[in-house]
Amino acid sequence: MVALETPRSDDATGRPGLVRQALPALAAYAVVRVFGLAILAILAQRAHRPVVKLLSAYDGGWYLGIATNGYDTSVTYAGGQLVRTNVAFFPLFPELIRAIAAIGVPPAYAGISLAAISGLAAAWGIFRVGAEIHSARLGVVLAALWGVLPHALVQNMVYAESLFTALCAWALWAVLARRWVTADVLTLAAGLTRPTAVVLVLAVGLACLIAVVRRTDGWRPWAGWALAPLGLVAFWSWCAAKLNRIDAWFWMQGAGWHSEFDFGADTARSFGKVLGGHQRLGQVVTTGVLVAAVALLAILVVRRQAPWPLLVFAAGSVALVLLQGGGYYHAKGRFLLSDFPLLIPVAVALIKLDWRVQVGLLATLAVLSGWYGSYLALDWRLSP
Repeated sequence: MVALETPRSDDATGRPGLVRQALPALAAYAVVRVFGLAILAILAQRAHRPVVKLLSAYDGGWYLGIATNGYDTSVTYAGGQLVRTNVAFFPLFPELIRAIAAIGVPPAYAGISLAAISGLAAAWGIFRVGAEIHSARLGVVLAALWGVLPHALVQNMVYAESLFTALCAWALWAVLARRWVTADVLTLAAGLTRPTAVVLVLAVGLACLIAVVRRTDGWRPWAGWALAPLGLVAFWSWCAAKLNRIDAWFWMQGAGWHSEFDFGADTARSFGKVLGGHQRLGQVVTTGVLVAAVALLAILVVRRQAPWPLLVFAAGSVALVLLQGGGYYHAKGRFLLSDFPLLIPVAVALIKLDWRVQVGLLATLAVLSGWYGSYLALDWRLSP
């Protein structure tokens, strides 16, 4: 077992050297993502496909629609089926796109720019978590690994994953550093970004509860009870008011988007089909990602390689992905992008190696990630 340092509360965020400390991690992340995008650009040019359209496809179109025209809160039926609307998408990401577009940037470019900036912010937050629990070296490797995941292309698409991961990483770092108000505000913002913020609310809320019971840090942990879940509650309440039913968001998700909690039945069926063969690459890779996620979670817990708030977040994220149904099996690898604590066992193993071996392995992963991302953008016919 790797001995981890006790999480510490320091004043790093107030020091002029904070950005300088994170530069290796930011540089490593930027290099692997630029490399992946370069592969996409070369292959897209050969296929005569505009990169901007590829990066703003699928969910990107829905986010750009919200940023441009707002939410569609109509309730209509076609052929006896509820017509799905964009209320399934949370507001913070499209509202930030709208803010950037307001200064004259075309919406698609605004969304891509926001995703890129959010990716760097996420890499920075992941680095801080790694440095907090172990060392700066582990933080750098952790950030680089996040940038070479199979579905890492999504980090540069008009998707909310990068923004959500950034908010989760910094909120979890704030919990480890006992910066309760910061953690609560970031969790609130995450709740306005993706519904899976419920796992972050759980992790932060439990940490606040323990601090309250132990009577540490005065009034600040109490703020978690008011602030942390407010983002989720606010958007769900807005949906309820607009659609005139208390379960409006969940209803639209289930009846409109056919995405619902089925205790893993759909995941099990899809997993069985992949094992039975005759499935496309996207399904096979997703299956590999799910198996790896469960294995890495087990290692993370057994070897005690992370503080318990990270374990709660990691386990909760894996559980949500496995237990959610509705025919989106192919997207479960993307849904796990924010679960960066799962990469800790891999990072711990990598930092034991010679730096040249580390670079070689990360470069290999960058090539594979770039190639697979290009496959998802150019050949795969479903959302990544």
